[in-house]
Amino acid sequence: MRIAIPVTDGLVETVFSNATTLVVIDFRGGRGEYSELPVTAQSLKERVQELSAFGVDVVLCAEICHSLKSMITARGIDVHTGLSGPADEVFEDFIGRRRNESRPRGNRRETLIARMAHASAAH
Repeated sequence: MRIAIPVTDGLVETVFSNATTLVVIDFRGGRGEYSELPVTAQSLKERVQELSAFGVDVVLCAEICHSLKSMITARGIDVHTGLSGPADEVFEDFIGRRRNESRPRGNRRETLIARMAHASAAH
């Protein structure tokens, strides 16, 4: 998975379209390799083409205009907004959430049911 985060001075850029730099993380096998790529595109269409050319699968950002988000998602790139802070922390939080979402849910439910049954038997 290739993740792009628009940054300024290591922090997530407030508005995606203002970004001049993307931190791009290649996340494979539980490890991330970071690189910084300059944003050279001027128009929204060119920015979307640039993301595609970089092979981006996911964009993590603070704010993004609706039309740009629609154009990006139309290319099959996921966009997650409302994020702020240091880019590395935003990335780690995102990966942590994905790991939690990918855990089998049946195990938690079975544990809860077992606890409830145990509590009922104890009374």
